[in-house]
Amino acid sequence: MKSLDETQIREEILQKIKSHGKFPDNHGRDVAVFWEKTWPMLGELGFLGFLISKENGGRGYSAQEYVIALETIAGLDPMAAYVINEHSTIGGLGVSTTGSQLQKDKYLDKLATGKILAGFGLTEPGHGSDVTSLKTTAVKDGGNYLINGKKIHISLAEQADIFTVVAGVPADEKNLNTAFLIEKANPGLRMGEENSSPEGYLIPGAGSIEMDNCVVGADMMLGEVGKAGKVSRGVLEIGRFGLASIYVGNSQTALNLCVQYAHKRNQFGKPISNYQAIQFKLADMRVGIQAARLLVRDAARIYDEGKSTIESGAMAKLFTTEMARNVGIEAIQIHGGHSYLADPPIDWFMRDAKMGEILGGTSEVMRMLISRKVLASQEES
Repeated sequence: MKSLDETQIREEILQKIKSHGKFPDNHGRDVAVFWEKTWPMLGELGFLGFLISKENGGRGYSAQEYVIALETIAGLDPMAAYVINEHSTIGGLGVSTTGSQLQKDKYLDKLATGKILAGFGLTEPGHGSDVTSLKTTAVKDGGNYLINGKKIHISLAEQADIFTVVAGVPADEKNLNTAFLIEKANPGLRMGEENSSPEGYLIPGAGSIEMDNCVVGADMMLGEVGKAGKVSRGVLEIGRFGLASIYVGNSQTALNLCVQYAHKRNQFGKPISNYQAIQFKLADMRVGIQAARLLVRDAARIYDEGKSTIESGAMAKLFTTEMARNVGIEAIQIHGGHSYLADPPIDWFMRDAKMGEILGGTSEVMRMLISRKVLASQEES
């Protein structure tokens, strides 16, 4: 792998944004503003093709380069970074890693430029991370598959143009989980009722899709029958530590704001930065952020080496999101009542972090994945 120059990557990202002006002023996280102004800008800057090869219109970043870029962007606009990660990993990465040449030729350039937005449908009404309980089915019908079922909690569902959907293909007495690409324009797919785009949140929209005898050609299958695990694990792993990198960048911004406020806020005749109580909070925040950053970089390095990041990615996501929650709480404490009056409100850092403990697998699921590796390693020794 080529040598990694973190400073160069950061400066390149910042320079690109500066050359475009800046991210649109959207402190209120207005969803309409994001899709009207920020989303097109991300495509123009090439930020939607970080993980797509240069041959297919992307930037060809390694995972290590990707998390540095994502952390940098998150420090400026965490919503933009979140959408980049969803679109680039669980949304579209499956086409790059397991797609046929036909699928790559048809979609990758459009994904890299933002002409189409990708979503990922795994969760169903009756289950979250338990993929053994999928109810969505894909029944072979000549050269096609008839897909029936419902997927919920899909980030960016309302705006997405294409979905990776995991469905069970009946075989003997069991269903073989298989991944399919389904375009929103498919007449057998419709948006569900659970669609929302609340302002002020990290995610500019989430929702559900329903498939009723949705006809999907066999050429839209990602990989092979029964190999959805290979597709989903690959994209979920990088998606998890990608999400963690966003919280590193967001937490760094929170710390920077706390330092600025501590220097200018005076109490009892001197800045509160002079008080040990505040100094210790800032020190703990700094340690947590740097530790999280190193966990994310380690997971990215392992991914680039072609090894499984089930454990390292879970550790990065678990530690980082819980660290970000603590940073958010301390940021509120340092800012006091001003935290609810600032623009943007300081309490958003805590709220964003709490969402991170659920997205992409809850903290409990992360602990489960880590503990399995720990126990397995003890058995082997």
